Order: sequence, then structure tokens, then C-alpha cells
Amino acid sequence: MKKAFYILLLFILSGCFMGGTWEDNDDNWERIFYEEKPENITVNNSWFWQSSHWTYEYCFFIEIKNDPQFISKLIEENNLVKVENNEIDNDLLYFFSDKPEWFIPRGIKAYDVWKVKGEYENKKLFLDRQDGTIFLTDFSV
Repeated sequence: MKKAFYILLLFILSGCFMGGTWEDNDDNWERIFYEEKPENITVNNSWFWQSSHWTYEYCFFIEIKNDPQFISKLIEENNLVKVENNEIDNDLLYFFSDKPEWFIPRGIKAYDVWKVKGEYENKKLFLDRQDGTIFLTDFSV
């Protein structure tokens, strides 16, 4: 009986029950950015998935109202590089999970695209060229 208790305790402490999917949840901002959402930021839509695996595996999509200061901060703090127009192709549309319908709803050519430099980096920023809406996604598995 004691052995079963320790096995159960090990599962709980390893985070195996902390997974889930949250859509348009107020806590998604903190799940994504590890900080409270600034009052001046408006989140239009968000989706966050975390596995119940003992390692931290996640996928997220978020749509944020245009905010030039936040865009600059996002690009700088994440070392994002702009993808040149002639390099924008459908390979940039590879996501770990099916993207929500609201995420980059127009053709890819309607967005300026930024990504982290590196073969194993998955963070992508899409900025709507018409209204500046921010679309951000990332995953780690």
C-alpha cells in the first residue's frame, strides 16, 4: 500500500495531471508570456494546449490587437528576424496543431512574417499588413 502511495505521489509531483486545452481563457496570457497581461493590451483570441507529459510540451495561438510597442518588445526579446517577401511560402504555415480558424484567416501574403532564427525554433509572428493585428504561435514537444 505504501508503494502505491509513493507511485501516485510521484505522478502528481511530476506534473502528469497538469495538461489541458484552454480557449480564450484569461490565464492564457500568463501561460504564454509568464507575466500578467498589461492593461493596454487587447487579446482578441487565444488557444493554449499543454500535454500531461512530465516534460513541458505546449502549443499556442494568440491574436492581439495592434500595439506597436508590444510588437517591438516581442521582436527584440525573442530575437525574431523578418522573413523576406520572396521567402514567404506555405512552409511557414506548418504548425504542431491545426490552427484555429481565426488565426491568420487571410492568405499568407497578407502578413509580414517574423520567426526565430534556427532550425528547431517554432515561434512565428504574423503581422496583418492592413490593420497591424498580431498573430503569434509557438510549440515545443
